[in-house]
Amino acid sequence: MPVILPTSLEDCITFIEENRADIEAGTYDIKIDPSWMRQLPQEAAALILTHCNAAKLIAAQAVGSSNREQAMLAQLAEDDDEAIRKAAASNPHTPTATLEMLSGDFFEAVRLAVAQNPSTPENTLDQLAQEKNSQVRRAVAQNPEVSLAIFNRLARDRAQGVRDAVAQLASTTDTPAALDHLPKCAQPEVRQAVCANPNLPWRALTILWRDNAAIVKQAAQTRFIEMAASPKSDSKLLAALADLGDLEILRALAKNRALPAPLIPPLMQHPDERIGLSLAANPALNDAALMQMANNDERSTVRNTLAQRVGLPESVLAQLSENPSPSLQAILSRNPTEQMRRKTQQLCLTCGAPLSGLGKTISTRCFRCVGRSFGVG
Repeated sequence: MPVILPTSLEDCITFIEENRADIEAGTYDIKIDPSWMRQLPQEAAALILTHCNAAKLIAAQAVGSSNREQAMLAQLAEDDDEAIRKAAASNPHTPTATLEMLSGDFFEAVRLAVAQNPSTPENTLDQLAQEKNSQVRRAVAQNPEVSLAIFNRLARDRAQGVRDAVAQLASTTDTPAALDHLPKCAQPEVRQAVCANPNLPWRALTILWRDNAAIVKQAAQTRFIEMAASPKSDSKLLAALADLGDLEILRALAKNRALPAPLIPPLMQHPDERIGLSLAANPALNDAALMQMANNDERSTVRNTLAQRVGLPESVLAQLSENPSPSLQAILSRNPTEQMRRKTQQLCLTCGAPLSGLGKTISTRCFRCVGRSFGVG
């Protein structure tokens, strides 16, 4: 059967009027533009929806919610062609009663389409969730409009594929209903999966962070740590994370290269050494914060990490040079920025002490350091 491709709505209407008998006899099929179904005369639309499979398939996929279009969908849902019924079962505008009827279709592909349709009513989804066919149950598990009761049942399904589908939906959905239900799911594995969902609201994630199941709490904390360490997180989010007071989250914040200035002072006062080490290496610290760390942090590991930074302000380097710690001075002597400062200010490259006398012109080290290199002093 030849398939006719009209170039315009007017062309389509003219062809139907001139070839009505041949269309009824099955001589021609017509492939239409989806938008034409709303504009075709009712008699012409009825003709092609009875005799033209190409037009039926397009209509089943594209028609909307007007009374006329709803009637079309109800008609197409009873077509002999499985593909057309499947298309009608997938259309979110298909009437509820029609979807209920299609949920009992002999062909699995049609029932799968009903199971995935967000407009399928809950009682129909509940029936499909109890089907023997695990593929149909899996399709229901992929429907974000499913109720919490159905999610709970499918999360305990005997088929691994069905359980995996619930977890997959939990980690990816952006549908408000699913994001409300899935964090409350009775299965810890589902609550664990939803923690990784980038669309999960903050409040839900904080509740999961206090979950009784260890795997859920750990998943929520992992997500918080990722947020805290990400330079893309905004300042309000980072402040909220800091307010949680969790040590691992604070450690992640201290590493964030985009750490907001207001969060730096409280972190600098934290007694945890790992936080201090991360801050000492963090480029987010301004000159004032660096000087405060050089002045006040008494932990040798933190000062040594700070001394390794290239590009430190001269004032901070000078402050560190006054510290008598041999390990700190050894690190400073290898810092290219400090070497340049010492050369410019005629300081000993080894210990930072001022050069004197002939040492200013004939040496880069003070007499004491030269003597030490020969085993003297």
